[in-house]
Amino acid sequence: MFLDVLYRFFTQFGVSALNFVTAIIVARYLGPAGKGTFVIITLSAGIMVTFGNLGLGQALLYSRAKKNYTNEELWTFSFLFALGWGCVLAGVAVGVLWYGAPVILKIKMNSLLVMGICAIPALLWIEFNRTYLMGGHQFHMYNLVSGIRAVSWFCLAWFFLATFENRLRAAVAAWVIAVLLTGLIQLILTWNPGRVRCRKGIAMGKDLFRYGLKTYVTTLLQFFNYRLDTFILNYFSTSAVVGIYSVAVALAETIWQLCNAVASIVFPKVSAVSHEEANRLTPITSRLTLAISFLMAVFLAAVSPWVIPHLYGKAFSPAVIPLWLLLPGVVTFGLVKILYGDLAGRGFPGIGGWVTGTALVLTLLFDFTMIPLWRASGAAVASSISYTAAAGLCTFYFTKITGIPSKEVWLLKVSDVRMLIRKGRLS
Repeated sequence: MFLDVLYRFFTQFGVSALNFVTAIIVARYLGPAGKGTFVIITLSAGIMVTFGNLGLGQALLYSRAKKNYTNEELWTFSFLFALGWGCVLAGVAVGVLWYGAPVILKIKMNSLLVMGICAIPALLWIEFNRTYLMGGHQFHMYNLVSGIRAVSWFCLAWFFLATFENRLRAAVAAWVIAVLLTGLIQLILTWNPGRVRCRKGIAMGKDLFRYGLKTYVTTLLQFFNYRLDTFILNYFSTSAVVGIYSVAVALAETIWQLCNAVASIVFPKVSAVSHEEANRLTPITSRLTLAISFLMAVFLAAVSPWVIPHLYGKAFSPAVIPLWLLLPGVVTFGLVKILYGDLAGRGFPGIGGWVTGTALVLTLLFDFTMIPLWRASGAAVASSISYTAAAGLCTFYFTKITGIPSKEVWLLKVSDVRMLIRKGRLS
């Protein structure tokens, strides 16, 4: 498991580094106001995908890991559902935003929003296919498609922004084309259709949704917990403030690359091993991840006053303070990702709903209290508080179910460092 995590992390780190460079290019071309509008447009498509996922992504991962159905059956079902349901979601998004965009997003319904909506079916397919690959432990293919999307987004963003005068339209078009291209390449690389009879397809769909709906609420609440503050901030301030805050969020969440890499291994691993083996692996993984995340946060806080103005431009310098305020919560919330992956793998996916629901309530409470007063800094403090509360609550549920003391997942041991060094030498 250690080598899988190490490989996944360094691969994801390379993908994130390229996405980081692309984000800098987009920010420098668009400026704070344009960057803020771009974030709102792409997040609108992301919300519809998260809303329409219905938990099927996690259900595909779980069912493939458990070998409940053949790979061909799961692949075919996920592709057909993503294509059909994705088109329905795109139609719903057009209807909602046609009337609600001026109020919800503070921008008029226009061709840029329509372009973003067109990416919804492909985004849904990409999400389903990625979890399908993780369920089959196809981490090399998973990393490959992640790299393809990062490379295509970088190349298209650089070319479109350097070529076309309307920079915002160029950025949105590049993002949409990169998504469509990635979806097409994933379709080709993972092509594995199988014949699914109607009756069996309905039964399989019921099984998948029965499990998926348990994780759906968690996924939906978690997304809102991550991103709802951006829309609230947009409502109470300007797109320029949103652009500045988006830079702080993007930098802070680079720490989650490690946590996401670990969690993507923990879920399928725990699903496939005994409880005793899971009780041994998860605490060690949690302690090491939390300690490394803390060191990453300290480093990021130290270099950010130089990095942000020099890389993104002086106009984004106000992002430093919100970044500092976000970091404590981002570090602690990394633990939620790992512990929730463990609990979902043990067959307790519904617990995440209680954790993220509590965090979302706190986020909304503090967002509406602090954002009108302190704008981006208020959003950062609200998120940090809710993230830390979620980490504490998730730890409570984990210790209650497994009987493992909370200190076993929080406090680093000398033996952990020795094990890490030994594994590093062997690899």
